[in-house]
Order: sequence, then structure tokens, then C-alpha cells
Amino acid sequence: MQRRVVFKNSKGQTLVGILHMPKRTPAPGVIVCHGFTSSKYTKREICDFFAQNGFLALRFDFNGHGESYGSFRGMTITKCVSDLQAAVKFIKKQKEFNGKLGITGTSMGGQVIMVYAAGNSVDALIPVCPAFNWERESIMEDSKIIEEWKKNGTRYFCVRIKKGSKKENKPLSYGFVLDCCKYDMKYLTRKVKSSVLLIHGDKDKSVPLSHSEMYCKNLGKPKKLVVIKGAGHN
Repeated sequence: MQRRVVFKNSKGQTLVGILHMPKRTPAPGVIVCHGFTSSKYTKREICDFFAQNGFLALRFDFNGHGESYGSFRGMTITKCVSDLQAAVKFIKKQKEFNGKLGITGTSMGGQVIMVYAAGNSVDALIPVCPAFNWERESIMEDSKIIEEWKKNGTRYFCVRIKKGSKKENKPLSYGFVLDCCKYDMKYLTRKVKSSVLLIHGDKDKSVPLSHSEMYCKNLGKPKKLVVIKGAGHN
């Protein structure tokens, strides 16, 4: 069973999600975070899987994505971390939640959950092909495109819209790049105290395997890196 949920962040802005219910409650919770330009729409299968295996699972849209607040133009990692904090508070208030919490995130979502965990207690983390250094990603690697982005102030990306599988081009402010540069992931990763399972495809061209290897290098224990042979970013 699943139900649509709406909750607010610390600034009173609206976040929209889907809560998947297991047969037996109270149950451990898991929050599922989507990646850059994606939405909660892509996370239905994994949330169904979690619910079938006894977890209370929440998928939601970050700011500027799907049905949540804000325009894509002003989306930042900092805002996404704040959105995740609101999602954690929401799931902890549910009567079906038993107090144990895991968080998983893909790509950008993987970095967001690591930034969050650097300053907050989480029982377990599963970053999937997580971004470590945006300057090394395919969306950032072309210096000419970056300079043009900086000069124009915006760059267009194909973003998943409210209706689900459909996408449309939307502008993103160069402020996103400046915000990304604020995060020293080597330092932050060393502050994470959670158990961490990293999953990455060895053919990922968007976020290379080296990103997860950097996380693994800087994490304490317990940790594990699972490499999926032949798998790309999706």
C-alpha cells in the first residue's frame, strides 16, 4: 500500500512524496532520494521492494524537481540537504516508524545523503553511484561549457516534470556550481559515523567508479563497496 504525502521544510516550503507501507508496523524506515534532474517517479520499484521486505519507505521530490517547491533554476545541494532533513523529521513522526532509519540516494542524491550524515545520526546509508566531486562529472568536465554557463548565468538541462516520465528543458543557475564547490567531501565523509554500503557500476560514464572509491577511502568502518560489472549510471 502507498499514499501521497505532503510535508514542509524548515522554511515552510512544500515537499511532496509517496509513503510505501509494509504489511507489519511499526517498521524500520528508509528514505529514497532521487538524482539530478530526476524525481520520485523513478523510485517506485525500489520503494515497493523495501515495503515488501518490511520497511516503511519514503520517496520524495527535491526542490525544483517533480511536485516539490521551487524552480529548477534555483536548485542547490544545500537546499536538497535541507529537504532531506525535513523528510527525516516527517518519517520519524509516523506511527508506523519503529525508530531505525536508513537512507539511500542515487547520483546527486547519493552526495546529499552523505552531506546530511556528516552532521546527523543515521543507522545505515546506501549511496548508489554517488557524486563526490562535481568538477569531475560529465556535466561539469567541459571547461568551455562551464565558462559559457558562468557567463550566461544559466544552463539548460532535461528535467523530469510533474506528470512523471515526461521531461522538458529547464534552466539552472550557475549558483548551483558555486554551491557545490562549498562542500569538501573528503572532510565531510570522514565525519560520517553510519554503516555505509556503496554501490556503483564499473561502466558509469556520468559519475565514474572513482567517486565511490574516494568515498570508500575516506569512510570509517563499517563500510563496503559493491561494484556491478557492466553497469552504467542508470
